[in-house]
Amino acid sequence: MPELKNGSWALWVIWIFHISALIGISLGFEAWFVAKTPVNLIISSILLFLVFP
Repeated sequence: MPELKNGSWALWVIWIFHISALIGISLGFEAWFVAKTPVNLIISSILLFLVFP
């Protein structure tokens, strides 16, 4: 069951990143969030490789 807990927190982190980006972009802060896209992709990739080896 530890894998499920690891996967659970990783999914929450990814959801928080995506939901906050959707809210920020819809409020008119596209430039700030688009500039952070590489950071988001790197974090998502790291979480993917840590949780699902």
